[in-house]
Amino acid sequence: MISMRSAAPALGLVLSLTLAPAAAATDGALYGYGSSIWAVGSQFSVARGGEVWTISAPALNPALAGSKWEMNWGCPVPGSVIAQVSWSALRTAPPSHMELEVLADSGRVWAIPDAWIPQSPAGGQAYAIGFNRPTCNVHLRLLQAATLAQHKRTYFIDSPRVLVRDLAPPAAVVTSTPPGWLNAGQRHAHITWNTSDNFGSDGVRGQRLVIAGQLKYAGEPGVGAHGFGAPLDGIGDGRHGVRLEVDGDGTGGAVAGGVVNIDRTPATISGLSVNDAVRPGHADFAWVADDAMSGVARSHFELNAAPDGTATGPWVSIAAVAGGGAHRLTDVRTTAVPDGVHAWRVRTDDVAGNGGQATGPGHIVVDTTPPVLELSPVPDAHVRTLRLGFTQSDNLQADLGLGPTEIEVNEAADGSDAGRWIPLASISAGPGSHTADLDFGGLADGPHRLRVRARNGGPLGAQLVTVKTAVARVDGSSPQLTGVRFRSAGPGAVEAGWIAHDALSGVSHAALQWRTAA
Repeated sequence: MISMRSAAPALGLVLSLTLAPAAAATDGALYGYGSSIWAVGSQFSVARGGEVWTISAPALNPALAGSKWEMNWGCPVPGSVIAQVSWSALRTAPPSHMELEVLADSGRVWAIPDAWIPQSPAGGQAYAIGFNRPTCNVHLRLLQAATLAQHKRTYFIDSPRVLVRDLAPPAAVVTSTPPGWLNAGQRHAHITWNTSDNFGSDGVRGQRLVIAGQLKYAGEPGVGAHGFGAPLDGIGDGRHGVRLEVDGDGTGGAVAGGVVNIDRTPATISGLSVNDAVRPGHADFAWVADDAMSGVARSHFELNAAPDGTATGPWVSIAAVAGGGAHRLTDVRTTAVPDGVHAWRVRTDDVAGNGGQATGPGHIVVDTTPPVLELSPVPDAHVRTLRLGFTQSDNLQADLGLGPTEIEVNEAADGSDAGRWIPLASISAGPGSHTADLDFGGLADGPHRLRVRARNGGPLGAQLVTVKTAVARVDGSSPQLTGVRFRSAGPGAVEAGWIAHDALSGVSHAALQWRTAA
């Protein structure tokens, strides 16, 4: 491609090697670069003024063949090619054997004799040569075509420059997304990325962050490291793709990706059950904890410290277990809270950090204290029957009451517990003072050990038992009566005599009776 324009030359007096200034984008992927390194050949001199090169030689006999002035451009960055070279030219002397030519990668692609260059006082001619193949080495030069005598000559080269085409798209990489899972308390995802281009920010246009198909950021921050707190409104739980889209300026674009994991939903808790009748201060617990997203990190079994069944006290962790699924804990100590009736719950933390909880049905009874039992004094005298007094109470009697009070006697007649225990009474008496009428009939005479058991109410009545004992002196035998005699003591009188004896309790009294005949 050759285009032309008129331009009057400017004159200058600088002779040097110069490097093209930094480029500025002109049209998409095209970047303009000004003058580059240049050199002057033998027999000629150069003066530079601004962007005009004045190349001169006196009359020469002979003028030596070869390059008399040239400027060279290379591709400024990888991924680019030279698309066009342009300049203006003018001469002041009649035509000679000088040629103006363009070389691309050391091969001539364009040339004209200096006769075709306008001669002052005409205006200069503008030239623009395009390249139809990738080119990274361009020379613009004045060439003495042959060695022979030549007259005095001067040439002006004005504003030599090239257009460089960017072929490489930008590069982009997502350098970080939030690690792990974002939970309900995290409203933004901080994402960082890095954008680069062979032409710097001039080679990059719009950049966009798309999460789960939703545009979350659009801007033109250029190249370098970038970060943005992307709002997560409108994005549900799940593993979501992050897509970074970077537009090139006249080139292809770049795409990079990442992942954002979101879990705002606590774990589900089901199947809660408890068995608090294991043993005092212990219980069995079961529940199921599941989380469809990040998974269950840990479950905590907790009791409320309030002993009245309410949730007004602090929650106390009794046990914890890692992971999700069905859990069953057996014989877990519950004595971190005081005796009483307690509310209970299971609390979970999922991997994302969401907390959930579920209150268990009913209550848990924490009971470690047996009843208080006191017996009234048993008389030292021998008895066949006995009214036994006792007083009983329990720290949880208002909630659980008391179990049955059981009274037994040992058949051993020596006051020990070596014999068989014989039940005498089972009384649902409740707390307070009570009496029980006991009959020792059928027992051998002698001291017998009494055993009284008071039981807690509720599920632990078989284990929380208070036992008190006493000894009752049993006399079940009748007194012995011997030496009975009767004799008349005169009219209307009878004299009676006998011997009454009881080895244990003694004889209380004797009575003489008679029957009147009809």
